[in-house]
Amino acid sequence: MGRSKKNNSTVKTWRQIHDGFIVPRNTDIHEVLNAIFYFLKIGCQWRLIPYDFPPWETVYTYFSQWIKDGTWKKIHE
Repeated sequence: MGRSKKNNSTVKTWRQIHDGFIVPRNTDIHEVLNAIFYFLKIGCQWRLIPYDFPPWETVYTYFSQWIKDGTWKKIHE
């Protein structure tokens, strides 16, 4: 299953998240964000996120952390 094309809201959200990171990462945060959007839109289980995204454990860890530290809420303000 292929991913949908990026839209302006995805790019805007990506910039908000990207600007908050100082430490270099091995994981492409943009792809993590795309995977989270996929998860929320489709409503699948974390383990069923397509393999062309980062590993589900990585995506879940970022999402969980962003929920706990308020990053996810800040994105939607």
